[in-house]
Amino acid sequence: MLAALVACGSPPAETGGAQPPTTLPSVIRAVAAARAGAPIPRPLAQAIPTLRVFPRRYRIPPTCFSHDSSSKTMSRICRVGRPSSKKLLVVFGDSHAFMWLPAILVMARRDNWAVVPLIRFGCTPGKWIRHEGDDVCREWRRWAIGQVRRLHPTVTLLAGSIGERPSVETRAATTGLIATARTLEPLGPLVVVGDPEGLAVDPRPCISRPDASLASCMTTWPPSSLVAYDAVARETKRLGIPFLPTRGFVCYRRQCPAVVGRTIVWMDNSHLTGLYSAELAGPFRAAFVKAFGSSP
Repeated sequence: MLAALVACGSPPAETGGAQPPTTLPSVIRAVAAARAGAPIPRPLAQAIPTLRVFPRRYRIPPTCFSHDSSSKTMSRICRVGRPSSKKLLVVFGDSHAFMWLPAILVMARRDNWAVVPLIRFGCTPGKWIRHEGDDVCREWRRWAIGQVRRLHPTVTLLAGSIGERPSVETRAATTGLIATARTLEPLGPLVVVGDPEGLAVDPRPCISRPDASLASCMTTWPPSSLVAYDAVARETKRLGIPFLPTRGFVCYRRQCPAVVGRTIVWMDNSHLTGLYSAELAGPFRAAFVKAFGSSP
């Protein structure tokens, strides 16, 4: 299944992006099938009740990341992937960083990377820089930056939830992500991961209907949905920080299917399923190598 997704060199590129990625052939086929009125393919590769659980081989201990329900600003520092490797990749961010872990772990095991997740669920980039409640997200960001300074990683991947709809929250998230990229960049090589459009609604009820079609469970976003992602891509480029494009992994021409092939893409409206993330390991690795500027 991975082999079918690795080729990402020749299909038409996305439109409307500052740094448009090449769209995966499988995503183009899914959008074309939706436009043609195709039903949801059965059987699907994963049962809907299990979507929120990563396949076992991509799980990490729950003490290796922190949750928004906790008052603690820190978590245990864990080395996963190839723990003994001298090549260290830090993953910094919120649940939208966490959702890429299956792809990252496949890449790490192939290319001999140790991976340290610095992740806190619920601490989206806007909360990293704004005063909210007990300021636990600002404190977590300060702690995580300190860990990057201490660990001296080979490269840090920075990712966070931005949002599709223009709003005060989306602008704050964009500002918070860029501000954090500015802070991390002097500490060593950094790659910012694009936060692609998700779905307008939770796909699970739609996919569960017997008469569900690919079209009825697909979201078509307005042009304004591209603004925040494109702003991050432009600003990181202006700052000389590599940007890893991901929009073409899940959407084509502003249309984002809930199912690609027989795999459900989204566990809710904005988080990738663990299975689909793992299937993106090939394209993610290729994009990472291109952004990082060196071979694994």
